[in-house]
Amino acid sequence: MEHQIKNAKYEGYLWQSDQSKPKMIEEGESLSLTLTDGENPFVVEGLLWNPEENTSIQIRYVDGNYFVTTYEVKQEELDGSATTTPVTYLPHRLPGVKALKFLRQWEEVKDELCENMPTLQLKVNIFVGFEK
Repeated sequence: MEHQIKNAKYEGYLWQSDQSKPKMIEEGESLSLTLTDGENPFVVEGLLWNPEENTSIQIRYVDGNYFVTTYEVKQEELDGSATTTPVTYLPHRLPGVKALKFLRQWEEVKDELCENMPTLQLKVNIFVGFEK
């Protein structure tokens, strides 16, 4: 199966299976990519953020298959809301990057352990660029 990453300007990284560190995608760098299941070398993981379209792409390679997930992020979510929380993580082998920026997206779920009261549970972490 092939997965197309459309040509756009991204910020992020792609970590190839035969490399000791990721390939950095600088802010505004154009990238078009075709990922094919079973190819070698392969992208072990990748995080891409397109600030022009507020789109985040997460790439994982597991057991010979790519898992590519795309998230559309609304501007109000980037600013923080009742169901999104901005968070940063320290980088690993990402030169020139102070932190990776993510949005934690929460969803309201009734929790049996809390007498079926609504609770917020983590739905997804969405990559939204670097802090440099």
